[in-house]
Amino acid sequence: MIRLGPLDLVGLAGVCAYVVAHFLVQVRHEPPLSRRVVLLNVIGPLCVLASLAGAFNLSSFLSQSLWLLLTLAGWWRQRRAHAKPGPGVAGGHVDVVPAKPSGDAGITVEPGP
Repeated sequence: MIRLGPLDLVGLAGVCAYVVAHFLVQVRHEPPLSRRVVLLNVIGPLCVLASLAGAFNLSSFLSQSLWLLLTLAGWWRQRRAHAKPGPGVAGGHVDVVPAKPSGDAGITVEPGP
């Protein structure tokens, strides 16, 4: 029988977080940058990295570290994009400006040659 220590269980919890995140995106069609998917993609590598304290593996360390960094970079980039309103946008919503009641739609038709 296989004996699992506490660090092994933490690592397995991380793998479960990865699988659930992948399931949510692929089967449930949840956006990859949804709060739940990002959280699971942060929990997964943190748990696997913690489990490496018991038996270090350089390949696992590098893949988990990069996965964590890329997840956080995507999350940070999304937050910054939503925090910076562009022209005509306030707080992530488009500003609607009522048209002038002058009857002129602002279109000028020039006679041809």
